[in-house]
Amino acid sequence: MTNSKNTDSVAGIGINKSHGASLCLVDELGKPIFCASEERFTRVKLQRGMPHLTYQFADSHYQLDTAPIAIGRLDTRRRIRREADYYRNCAANNLFMIPPLERISEVARMWYRKKILRDREFHRLSVDTSYFMGRTAEYGFEHHLCHMASAYFCAGMNDTEIVSVDGVGDLLSAVVGKGSNGKIWITDHYFQSQHIAGQAYEIVTGMLGFNPDRHPGKVTGLAAYAQAPVELVSQMDGWFAEQYRRGATENWFYLIHNADAEANLDRLRQLRHTRFGQWTNEEISSAIQFMLERDVLALIRKHIPQPEGKNIVLAGGVFANVKLNQRVKALGFANIFIQPAMGDEGTGFGAAILAAHQRSPFAPYRLHDVYLGPEFSQAEIRTALDAAQLQYEELTDGRMELRLAELLHEGFIIARFQGRMEFGPRALGNRSILYHTKDPAANDWLNHQLLRSEFMPFAPVTLMEHAHSCYNNVSGAEHAAEFMTITFDATPTMRAQSPACVHVDGTARPQFVRREVNPSIYDTLTHYHRLSGIPSLINTSFNMHEEPIICTPTQAVKAFLAANLDGLAIGDYLVINHAPDAIRRRAKE
Repeated sequence: MTNSKNTDSVAGIGINKSHGASLCLVDELGKPIFCASEERFTRVKLQRGMPHLTYQFADSHYQLDTAPIAIGRLDTRRRIRREADYYRNCAANNLFMIPPLERISEVARMWYRKKILRDREFHRLSVDTSYFMGRTAEYGFEHHLCHMASAYFCAGMNDTEIVSVDGVGDLLSAVVGKGSNGKIWITDHYFQSQHIAGQAYEIVTGMLGFNPDRHPGKVTGLAAYAQAPVELVSQMDGWFAEQYRRGATENWFYLIHNADAEANLDRLRQLRHTRFGQWTNEEISSAIQFMLERDVLALIRKHIPQPEGKNIVLAGGVFANVKLNQRVKALGFANIFIQPAMGDEGTGFGAAILAAHQRSPFAPYRLHDVYLGPEFSQAEIRTALDAAQLQYEELTDGRMELRLAELLHEGFIIARFQGRMEFGPRALGNRSILYHTKDPAANDWLNHQLLRSEFMPFAPVTLMEHAHSCYNNVSGAEHAAEFMTITFDATPTMRAQSPACVHVDGTARPQFVRREVNPSIYDTLTHYHRLSGIPSLINTSFNMHEEPIICTPTQAVKAFLAANLDGLAIGDYLVINHAPDAIRRRAKE
C-alpha cells in the first residue's frame, strides 16, 4: 500500500462502532470511495468499537480534514429521550425491559472509565472520535436511519419502500419507511421487545451451540433439511412469549449479551436438551427460519399491504438471511435491493451518506460495486511471495484469466487475490476461492480442508447473461444478486450442471458478474464456460475458519498454505502447489 494521498474528494466520513466496526468515505454524490471493516485489520472477527486501524489506513490515503464525521448512533441527548421512550413503551405494553438499575449502573461504569480512569482501551468502545481522529464528530444519526440510507441511496431507484430489521440498534429492532426524490423518512418503528424476529434467531443460534453473532447462517443452512414441526413452532412461540413479557427474568437475548454472556450461553444450551430435547437440530433450525419469515413478512404486509409493482430496499442484519430475501421478493415487489453490507458495518456507510447529504443533497444512484477496501502493488505482492519462498510465474495481458480457466477445468482449487478488497460479508471475486461446481460432495470435503463447519452449499458466481437459464424468477433482483444477497430456485439445467452450488431445497445464492464490474473474474468465467459449457464456478471466501476474509498479500499467502490449495492467483502472479497430497487430490479429478 502506497502512502500517497488519493485525489478523490471526500464529502462524508461514516463510522460504525458496534460489532462489525467500520469506516466509510463517500464523495459529494454519496458514492462510496473507501469502505472497510476493522476486523480486516485487527483480524478479530466482528471487531467491536471504534475503527482505529481502518481510520489510520484511510487517513494515509485520503484527504479527510474537511469532510464531516458522522457516527451511526444517536447523540447523547436523543439517546436519553430514546431510553425514556423505550421504558415507557415496555411499561405500556407489558413487555420485557432491561432492568433500569442495571442500565444506570452500566452507564455509570462507562462514564467512570472514560472520565475518571481515562482508560485508553475504553476509547475503542466510546464514541470519542477526538481520541484517534483529532476532532469530534459533527453528526450522530439514528442506527436504523443509517441502515435505510445505505440501502436507498445506492439502489438506483427513486421511489421505494424501505425496511430495516436487526437484533437491536438504538433500542429499536425494526423500522419501516419510504424513500422518494432523494429523501428518506421513517413511517413507523418498533422497540426491541416489540419485534423480536432477529433476536429470536440469535437466541436459537446460540442455543444450538453456535456463536449467536457470527453463525445465524449455519442455522439457515440447517433449516432446509427438515420441515418446521407445527408443535415445535407452537412451543417456541410460547417460549419467546415467556421471555418478552414484563417481569421475565430469563430474556435470553439480554442474558447472552451482558457481562456474563458465556455463562448464560452455557445455561441456554442446556435448554436445548431439557426443553427441546425431542427435536433435532434441523427441526429446530427449520422452526426458527419459519418463524423469522412469518414475522418479517407479516411486518412488511402490514405496512405495505399492496406490494405489487412497488420497489423495496432492505438493510439490517436480519436481511443477511438470503432465504428470507427471496420470500420478500415473492410478495410481488417489482424490484428488490439489499444493502450488500446489510449488517451493522453498513451503518458506517449510511452515516457517511447522510453526512454528505446534509451538506449538499443528491439523488439516489445505482451501486456499481463494493470493491472499496485496500489494494496492493505488484511490488508488495512479490515481497510477500518471496518472504514465503514461493515460486511463481508472472502472467499479464489476459494470460492469467485464460490460465485460471484451464486450471479450474482441470479440477484445481484456486485462491484469488486481486484488486481492492470487498466491503461487507461476501467475497465477490477479489478475495475468493474458486472451484468447479460439478462435485456435489465438494461442500463436505472442501469445507473440511478449510477447517469450516458449514451447512449452506457453496455459492456460485454466474455470468450475468446466463442468469435466467440458471435461476427462476430473477427479474427485478438482478442488481441484488450482483452482491450475493438473495437466493433463487435453481433451474433443472443449474441443478444438473452445478450440483455443488444447489442446496437440498433446490435454491442457490449466486453472484451475477458483469464484465464492466469485474473484468478479470468475468473473463476467467467466460473462458471456463467455453471449455466446460458451464457458466458458473464455486465462489467462497478466502479465509480460514473463524477468521475474517483476508486483507493483505501476507495473509493471502498464509491462508493459501494453511488450506493446502492448488493455486494462488495473486496480482499478476500465479503460484502452483506441487505438494504430493495436492497432486494426488488433483489426480482423482
